[in-house]
Amino acid sequence: MTRHSDAFIDLDRTFSKIVIDGDFSDDADLSSRRSRSGELHWPDLLGHHRVVLLSEAGSGKTAEIRNVTRKLRSDGKSAFFLRLENVMSELQDAFEEGTFDEFQSWLNSGTEGWLLLDSVDEARLGDPREFERAIRKLGRLTKSIGAKAHILITGRSTAWRASTDLEICEKAFEFEASARRALPPKADDPEGAVQTTASETEPDVSFLVVTLDDIHDEQINRFLEATGVQDAKAFLIAVERREAESLTTRPLDFLELVDFWHEHQRIGTRLELMKSSINRRLEERDQNRAEFKPIAPDKLREGARLIAAATTLGQMSAICVPDGEANKKGIPVRSVLKDWNDADAGALLSRPIFEPGIYGTVRFHHRTVREYLTAEWLHELIRGAASRVNIENLFFRTQYGLQVINPSMRPVLPWLALLDERICTRLEELAPEVFFEGGDPGQLPLTTRQNILRKACEQLAQPAHSWTITDYSAVQRFAHHDLTEDINELLVLYRTNDDIVWFLLRMVWHGEVVGALAEAKQFALSAQHKHTRLAAIRAVIDLGTSQDVADVRLALLEGESKVNREWLAELCDGLPLDSEWLPWLLQAIERATKKERFSGRDTLAMKLSALATECPLENLPAFIHGLGVLLERPPVEDHGFSAISKNFSWLAEVAGIAALRLLQARDPFALNESVLTILSKLAQAHFYEELDTREIGEKLREIVPTWPELDYTLFWYDVAAARQGWVHRDPVTHVWQLLGFQPFWSLNKENFSLACEQIVSLKDMQDRLMALSMAFHIYTKHGNPPPWVVQLRHATESHDELRARLDIFLNPPMQEVQAWEIQQAEWKEVAAQRKAEEAERRRSWQEGLAADIALINSSEPGVMSRSQTYLLDRLLESSSSSNTWGSGNWPSLTAEFGLPVAQAFRNGAMSFWRGYCPTLPSEGAAANTTPYEVIFGLSGLAIEAKEESSLFAHMSAENARNAARYGLLELNGFPEWLPKLFALHPRPIQEIVTHEILYELDAPHLESGVNRVLQRLRWGGDWINEKLAAPLMSRLEQPIDHIESLQFALSIVQDSSIGDDVLGALASRRAVEEANPEITPIWYALWVGTQPSVAISALAA
Repeated sequence: MTRHSDAFIDLDRTFSKIVIDGDFSDDADLSSRRSRSGELHWPDLLGHHRVVLLSEAGSGKTAEIRNVTRKLRSDGKSAFFLRLENVMSELQDAFEEGTFDEFQSWLNSGTEGWLLLDSVDEARLGDPREFERAIRKLGRLTKSIGAKAHILITGRSTAWRASTDLEICEKAFEFEASARRALPPKADDPEGAVQTTASETEPDVSFLVVTLDDIHDEQINRFLEATGVQDAKAFLIAVERREAESLTTRPLDFLELVDFWHEHQRIGTRLELMKSSINRRLEERDQNRAEFKPIAPDKLREGARLIAAATTLGQMSAICVPDGEANKKGIPVRSVLKDWNDADAGALLSRPIFEPGIYGTVRFHHRTVREYLTAEWLHELIRGAASRVNIENLFFRTQYGLQVINPSMRPVLPWLALLDERICTRLEELAPEVFFEGGDPGQLPLTTRQNILRKACEQLAQPAHSWTITDYSAVQRFAHHDLTEDINELLVLYRTNDDIVWFLLRMVWHGEVVGALAEAKQFALSAQHKHTRLAAIRAVIDLGTSQDVADVRLALLEGESKVNREWLAELCDGLPLDSEWLPWLLQAIERATKKERFSGRDTLAMKLSALATECPLENLPAFIHGLGVLLERPPVEDHGFSAISKNFSWLAEVAGIAALRLLQARDPFALNESVLTILSKLAQAHFYEELDTREIGEKLREIVPTWPELDYTLFWYDVAAARQGWVHRDPVTHVWQLLGFQPFWSLNKENFSLACEQIVSLKDMQDRLMALSMAFHIYTKHGNPPPWVVQLRHATESHDELRARLDIFLNPPMQEVQAWEIQQAEWKEVAAQRKAEEAERRRSWQEGLAADIALINSSEPGVMSRSQTYLLDRLLESSSSSNTWGSGNWPSLTAEFGLPVAQAFRNGAMSFWRGYCPTLPSEGAAANTTPYEVIFGLSGLAIEAKEESSLFAHMSAENARNAARYGLLELNGFPEWLPKLFALHPRPIQEIVTHEILYELDAPHLESGVNRVLQRLRWGGDWINEKLAAPLMSRLEQPIDHIESLQFALSIVQDSSIGDDVLGALASRRAVEEANPEITPIWYALWVGTQPSVAISALAA
């Protein structure tokens, strides 16, 4: 147990609903049916009558329900926490919170209560029927109390049978579908009759199925604070460097990571974390169960290795538990652990290193754990009497005279190379890129890493290089300070190659290679390539001194050119907003390049918001003043009452965050004109395009009225602004002339006496009239208190115009409608009308679609109906990602349109794609546009591949050819299903892809920005590139005019099994025959890379 393990940490965990429909099978993938993350909290679950809570091992579900049970009981509620696996053997012993006697008393009381049952997987592990028996038993016991009982059942997602288990639970805990309530009798009701109606809130009879979300966002900071991590930022940066983010998503993993940090002030290497995780997960954390099923740690490790080896070599992930061997889908554990008894085997399989599957099976909780344990097992064999030749033959084979690696064992190889020097050496000679695919490359011997690093740079220097080796995670794992000298040499050698410099600078940052700081700083000062300088800046900020960082910041503003927005954002990290650096920041913001529309999140705005949130309070006034100046900078967007800079309106939210902090602290500067200007502009943000400040606006609207002095001061600021604007032609002397702009001030009652005083004391008559209007509005807003009207009369009695105005207020005549009022009313009416029309349009669609579900889908093949188009729009609107067209998230339509409509859309999408034939670029498809039919078809294919795997696997060759056409038109990369389909139908898909890439190579002027197939094959075409090599070699015999297309094609053939001699021969011919002087160097580079001695001699001749 770790030092924190006994204390529950309340993170306010969130839950996501799983959409359940009648077509669900037990094998359904529940993860694909999740709704938006974080939409449910514990109060939502406790308010529901029937809930199933699913999560994975170690997610903290048991601790969560134990804690919520204790909270309910401390509030005087009837609540009980039971272990399902103990219900049948001895019910009294199943209660972990509450007692059996209390449970019986609650059943007899007829009062509301909560029964929380943990957990499905433990109940089923011993006997597949135990879960059903326990549920039925508890159902019988609670039947009399019906809807008064709130039932919550927990379990692991992989152990829950979506159809069978839900049916068991709903039948066992069934209760009356709708409560009835009496209505007061009406005068004309028949005597003795009582009217009843359905309750306005009917009990929810069906089970709500939810998943426990991973720990995320603010929950991470809360966890770190609770576990005593002082420098959360340093911790999270270290986590990112070690690629350990996955260990922050579940409490047990997170806790171990924090304990490692406390002990070593660092995050362990990938190998250290792997060993730690295995040791931790082989332990039984529940002391009761540890005593019930004791087993020696060494024996556990030995058994885990054997099972890992069996599943890896047998290429079958499922393991049948001792009582589950009737299931033929897994490896029987008895056949692997032959010398083990069933009790010990069951104890091992119940440990968190395994997670339950369906009906009597388990599997390793993570594939990489299985691969590492397999490597350990093989290494033990090598150290023993086993044949090294036979073991190495599992990995290395000879085909057609070439040494190749067995694909099925490839993931194990990076781990085994760490454990065995001879295998490491052999792998380094044959395929060093494998080191980057897994394992922990940073733990390889120094000489090996030096050789690999230099080979990697040589590969990147090739014109047609493959980028696989520059994968972020590989860079993170490979970086280490003992490579300092090599990195410095390579930075000098390749300083003009942006790809290599970026690669090396990432290593400097991730590996904290302080010895390379000087070189990194030079790039941070002067590099022009966006990503190169970005990586260099990050390295200097984290590794350099404050003077180093200052030098880089000052260099950014040298010259008069625009400042790269992302470079500036990076340099905002740790920036002090003092008198030295605030002028620099404001000047840099002024010169920053404009954010491109629809380019995703604005990193600079996010960093500035963080500065406004975190900087010392005393620095905010100057910061706000500077932002205010920029918000006024011409050209401006003017709506008559207030104006905002068109170029710097994006700073409004940053300024609002800074202003909010001053208001929260009641800082006197909040009454300064700089802050008042920002508050006034933000109140009218709804008028400005592309300015979304709703969240900060609502916070300001809530806090301003709580400070009467600010509320009053802001009111008079808005009065002055309105008088300077062009909206009002008549004098601004009425409060209602300001209300149309939705101000933050509220006319609170604390300011009534002050307004009355100013009716008398102010010199300007318009101000005195406005003070009167303000006082009168406060008077009417707060119920017309009689003493207040006396104050109003006393304040106005000395002046005829004021007295007359008050009389009009108290006895209003018919008023003329002024022009500005008409305009304001029109604006509000138009906005309200648009909102109402949109709401009505949505309501009409909802009702229309629900009424005629059969008409949603078009009866004509390949033709989309209006209903399908509309629903596709809603699906794209709700999508959390804009990186792909094909969305299989059809359940997201359920919340708005209902399950029948969503299912009809799903079925229609799967049917549609077969009847429509997409037009490819080679056939004249327009560049940079995607027809709705293609997007709809891609969605249908995504759904079919995920949910109807049998139908997908058995599609005809013609349908596969058509599906491939869709796949080539995806927005970014290729769909996940295309490589799987290629494995089933290689020939038709190869023909389609080959036709397109040959077209691209022949196209004389390929439009910039086109989503080219060749380009995507370079990044993610491993699944087909080998088959494309031969036709590409034939085409490469002829001239290719487009440089980038040639580079893409060469990268594909270089990654294939075509030998260097063949490539060298091609390059030698093309280098001599090529007439284009820009193309010739590419062929010479390939020639040198494949036949260096011959090519260098030819170059020198």
